[in-house]
Order: sequence, then structure tokens, then C-alpha cells
Amino acid sequence: MDKVTNIWRAYLESDCVLSTMQIQRLGDHKYAAQDVSWLDELCMKRFWEKLVTYFPMWLAPNVITLVGLLINLFTMLVLSYFCWSAKEQVRKLE
Repeated sequence: MDKVTNIWRAYLESDCVLSTMQIQRLGDHKYAAQDVSWLDELCMKRFWEKLVTYFPMWLAPNVITLVGLLINLFTMLVLSYFCWSAKEQVRKLE
């Protein structure tokens, strides 16, 4: 147990301590999310602006992402039940 504790302390002392310059740069950082891809300008921006009107403003974006994840997991489970290896013909319900 002492060996693990020593390794953990060495890690904290060497890797997790920010220098003064790093802390200053962190304070100066300004986050800016901007998509300038041609696909976004061509069609996706209009799609997202129309889609966002269907969701209430109190709904967090993370909830939408979580629901999408759950839908994908459910779909994967259903597909893997009917065709486990994805190499054979899908079996029918009996």
C-alpha cells in the first residue's frame, strides 16, 4: 500500500501542479465555439435553427444528448438480439 501511496504522491507533485505561467494562461483563455465548415453554412445551420424550436428552453442540451445515446443503445440491443455477429441472415420472430 505504501508503494501505491508514494506513486500517487509523486504523480500529484510532478504532474498536477500548474506553474504560474500556466495559471495565468488559463485565466486569459476565452472559450469560443464556432463552426465555419461549408456543410454547416450550406444546410445544417438552418436545420438546427428549425429543430431547436421544438424543444423547451428549460431542457438542458445534455438531456437531449443522453436521450440520443439511450435510443442508440436500445437499437443496438435489438439488432444484436436478432443478428449477433452481423454476418448471418437476421432471424425472424417466432
